[in-house]
Amino acid sequence: MKNFISRFYWSIPLLTALVITGLTDLPAKDELSQTETDLTSAIQKNDLNKVIAATSYAAGINNEKAAKLLLKHLSKIATADKYEFYWAILKSITLFTDEKALETVGDFIITNKDKPLGEDTLFIMKDNHSPATVKLLGAVLEKGTHQQKDLALDYLGQIRTKAAIAALVEILKHFDEKKDERLIKQTIETLQGLLGQSIGQTVSSIIQWWNEHQNDDEKTFFQKNISVDRTTGTAVDQITEAVRLNGYNKITQLPKDKIIVISSDCAGCKKTGRKEEEIQSLHNFDQIEQILTKMRVPHTVVKKSEFDSPGYSINDKIVVLMNCNQFMDHCVNPAHHGTERPGAWRMGTCEGPGEHMNASTKLSDKSTKKIQDFVAGGGYFFSEDAVLEEVLVHAFKGIISFNKHYPKKNVTVLPAPGSSAHSYLKGVFEKVSSAKPQTSDRSDTVAVKLKDLNIGESQWQVDDQSPNINIEKSREVTVLLVSPELKLEAGDSGAIAVTFNYNQSGAVLTPTANSEKYLPTKKTGGTVLHVLSHFGKQKEASDEFVLQNLLLNFLMEAAERYYARTKK
Repeated sequence: MKNFISRFYWSIPLLTALVITGLTDLPAKDELSQTETDLTSAIQKNDLNKVIAATSYAAGINNEKAAKLLLKHLSKIATADKYEFYWAILKSITLFTDEKALETVGDFIITNKDKPLGEDTLFIMKDNHSPATVKLLGAVLEKGTHQQKDLALDYLGQIRTKAAIAALVEILKHFDEKKDERLIKQTIETLQGLLGQSIGQTVSSIIQWWNEHQNDDEKTFFQKNISVDRTTGTAVDQITEAVRLNGYNKITQLPKDKIIVISSDCAGCKKTGRKEEEIQSLHNFDQIEQILTKMRVPHTVVKKSEFDSPGYSINDKIVVLMNCNQFMDHCVNPAHHGTERPGAWRMGTCEGPGEHMNASTKLSDKSTKKIQDFVAGGGYFFSEDAVLEEVLVHAFKGIISFNKHYPKKNVTVLPAPGSSAHSYLKGVFEKVSSAKPQTSDRSDTVAVKLKDLNIGESQWQVDDQSPNINIEKSREVTVLLVSPELKLEAGDSGAIAVTFNYNQSGAVLTPTANSEKYLPTKKTGGTVLHVLSHFGKQKEASDEFVLQNLLLNFLMEAAERYYARTKK
């Protein structure tokens, strides 16, 4: 997969330069036919190199017919589970700058808006910095699903041109002030983020402002920038979109007792004379609380023993997060040590002088039921790695499970087909590039920092003895992230991260992206987000930010529901 990414991304800058500068000769009709023949043959022969070559060449033709060719083959490959081929074709589509070609892509997105194809094609357009993309995004805001409209707003909020402002103002005119209240609010926030200032809080005031300023010079609109505190060393520092930044700020204003982290403790260990820090290190394979502290997210750490007590209630909490921990029966004799046998460090296998001193920190059945009731009542539960074994398979039986444990390995992470536009994946596959000029339909140029996508570049370290994610209810569970390497294993879903909604009746069918139930404030019950592996295990900061962004988006949605419910 790494070879695929390096080969493919190496070709992008060259082709982009050729397309933009017009150095390519427009191929004759028979050359396009030959390109289709080559692409068809490459797919049939499973030759990724030739697929990349053919799709890149078609993108270089840069016209409507070439766009239709790639979209036709994208539709065919979408059902084949060939992730590398799928994303190679999608990445080529981002190279189009021709207005007719992009109009064709936009029509394809709207036609397939309820299908994975539509979601993923819109998602990948993040990498298209052509001014003609504004028109495409405007059409999505008018005709797309709730999920697509969210994404289109994020993208328009990073295109610092007058055309983007005009598109946002125009769409405000078409929104219904009662039905589209959430979208209107997000659009206004996006405009404020673009301009670095408030221009009004109502549709009428913004339209009036635009009528007064639409003939102003483009550069006058972008003299101010929205400020972001970039000192946390986390994914928070990368947030530039106004809507997400506003969502993050709301998290930081929550009372600290509304978000709790369940951390393992061990009563038996204290009898051994071990210090508290050592006990924590031995029994918690992650410290989510440390990540939250760096992100400046208010929270409270609750020990398992306290959580297990009958008098401890979580009914007033918004989010419960649980550290992956040593919950199985294990020996705590300080003179004993782990063996080299597979699974020793997780399963409590040890050897040494003296008797075994067995201990267990597994949550009680009543605590597991406490979590189940919390989610059914509208709460949010974040689970990682072995928490699947300790809690999820019991509290949410028959939804997801595991049937094996992985050895330690590094795998490639990709968006699951159709999930790339999911709100939990915002920022997950983005990286901030260096400042580059972005030209509008006028001769003016504005220097901006654009976020490019890094599809296929993220690596995920799977911990030794991590339980795989087995999907039992596919209509209720949304797979967010997948690994091609894990998918190749017999009977494996390849899932890296999954989510599902749960209410008093059990698992809830995944709402379509155009359903009102997709909106956070319209959901029934609560939500579970589970990830394979955990924080602090990823090799690169960019890989660690994948997980951090997932968590941030999860917290933002939970906070949005809380504020809507309490009218704060």
